[in-house]
Amino acid sequence: MMKYIYKILLIMVAVLILAACGGDSDEGNNNATTDDATNSDSEEVEDTGNGEVVDGDLILQLGETGTFESVVGKYEITVHSAESHESIEGRTPSNDVITILDITFENVGETTLDADGIARANLNASRNSRSQDFIENFTGNIEPGESMSGELYFDHLFFTDNEYELIFGHSFTSTPDRLIFQFTTDDLN
Repeated sequence: MMKYIYKILLIMVAVLILAACGGDSDEGNNNATTDDATNSDSEEVEDTGNGEVVDGDLILQLGETGTFESVVGKYEITVHSAESHESIEGRTPSNDVITILDITFENVGETTLDADGIARANLNASRNSRSQDFIENFTGNIEPGESMSGELYFDHLFFTDNEYELIFGHSFTSTPDRLIFQFTTDDLN
């Protein structure tokens, strides 16, 4: 009978120890998730009242402004307009059209920004067409409080009923935060 009571007591102690360890482990995982979410190396999108936040991405339309913060600094991006051409200055596209986006970057942070480093974007189309900017016209530095305007050029396939997404942000960061400017073929001048 003593052996039976001893075995039950031993099993209860083992269950209590495992339960206690399991509780500590869960709390540790929650703290790690919180620490990862507040990591200062990640990029952060600030809702400026324009657009809508979806899964950490700020969705904007042409003419709206979004604030972007990363390890390089804090800046606002405004995409003013979009237009498509069959050729530009004698250059014909390797695909169907060249789309030009008129953009302003404003440094609202405290550090100097490298314009070439922040003027990187992808243009995605709803039919899985994707292109990157190909003309380097954002050069130099943007000092705190200053802005720089220019154009990004994209060579891509054209569809009459297409929806486009101009995406600023990096997919290799620890968070998916990006600024996404959405527009349609009807918005092209």
